Amino acid sequence: MFAALRPTSRVLLLSPSHTVLMLFTRAPDSSNWARWVLPGGGVDPGESHEKAAIREVWEETGLVVRTLGPTVWVEDVPLPYDEAIYPGAHQEYFLAHIEGEFEPDPSGWSDTEQVDVTAWRWWNREQLLATREPFEPRQLPELLRQVAHNAHPKKGSAREAP
Repeated sequence: MFAALRPTSRVLLLSPSHTVLMLFTRAPDSSNWARWVLPGGGVDPGESHEKAAIREVWEETGLVVRTLGPTVWVEDVPLPYDEAIYPGAHQEYFLAHIEGEFEPDPSGWSDTEQVDVTAWRWWNREQLLATREPFEPRQLPELLRQVAHNAHPKKGSAREAP
């Protein structure tokens, strides 16, 4: 277990064709830690995970989300890059059904995101199952299957990253 976890919120922006938007991030340090992630980020002091998720979607994509669906996944993960100020993150994943795929607007990105977010794309379950590229959560293909069948894990279920 980590001594201090960064509270983080992420969102599955689910299109009608069951694709989700993911951003490719690469730490600009000697760790070269890289992976595809769902839009999201840190929870500010006094902010709920849900409010942080809504804010982060707008900042990272330009999309205004008024309400979110349920929490579909919760996990604790390590943050193995050189300048991490937290040893890990407590991540809560929310579901948001959207009208369709779109091109993210990076104008709300922080200075850090301008450097470490290097690509974006829409992924479906089959593409995630077939790729060798790192992504998180690793359970995303199963979550997409469960969401398609309206059988996602209940709020509060937790998993530890291996």
